[in-house]
Amino acid sequence: ILSRISRAHYSMSGSRWRKVSEKAKDFVRLCLEKDPNKRLTATQALIHPWIMERVHLPEVPIDTAVLGSLRSYCTSTHLRRAALTMMAFSLTTKEIAELADLFLAFDHDRSGRISLTDFVSVMKEHFDISTE
Repeated sequence: ILSRISRAHYSMSGSRWRKVSEKAKDFVRLCLEKDPNKRLTATQALIHPWIMERVHLPEVPIDTAVLGSLRSYCTSTHLRRAALTMMAFSLTTKEIAELADLFLAFDHDRSGRISLTDFVSVMKEHFDISTE
């Protein structure tokens, strides 16, 4: 696989790619372009039609149980975090999609990262938490 990647030799056929939209495939092709002068820059990637369509996803309500679980995870021991991480690898596709939707609910600026400000904002909105 690594050899094919280094040669930029890949295929978008097969069962994994059947349900992937043409815009998504175009995005992947442009990101995998071997020639760095032809490859998408970060700015170009962010304005690609497939990405722009995802920016306008509907708002997903955040369940307070999810927020409570995040709070609990943050205060967990390293062993517990490791065990929870291993459990996450056994999630179904549907469960992963639900988590992705919840992540987007936290990621207010659609940067792909949850800033501390966004996290605190959501926690304050759903829990009685002070700024201290």
